[in-house]
Amino acid sequence: MNVNLLLPGDILVTRNYKEEDNGMPGYWNHIAIFTGNSVVEAQMPPWDTVIQSEIEEFVKRYARIQVYRWKNKPPEFGEKIANHARTLVGKPYNMWASLFFKLRRKFNCVTVGRSSYRNALGYDPGWKLPDDVTKDRKLYLITEKK
Repeated sequence: MNVNLLLPGDILVTRNYKEEDNGMPGYWNHIAIFTGNSVVEAQMPPWDTVIQSEIEEFVKRYARIQVYRWKNKPPEFGEKIANHARTLVGKPYNMWASLFFKLRRKFNCVTVGRSSYRNALGYDPGWKLPDDVTKDRKLYLITEKK
């Protein structure tokens, strides 16, 4: 995967190396927002929070990665997404946050992406699972790790 193609605001969708770790419904199991030289992601224990990870470490962690970008938007759009994602670092994690409205003050990987894109777009893209990102026709594939 060519990380030099990534721009702030890009969404990385991942799949784990071990099949038993791919427990989410659908094929993909995690997303993160690229911020420039790192990614913002919500992680289960031991972190239980939204964290920032270096891009090189993140890429090594996953067997498959696809990177998506919103169509026809200027670079400032991606910067706005990345800046909002950074404000979420340290927020509490909850695996079910994208499915249940009452958990809106907690985050999982999908709600980090939704919140960041909602801030830039002015509306919620409505993703509930990582597979929803890959099916969104307003996004296009930039690069991937197979």
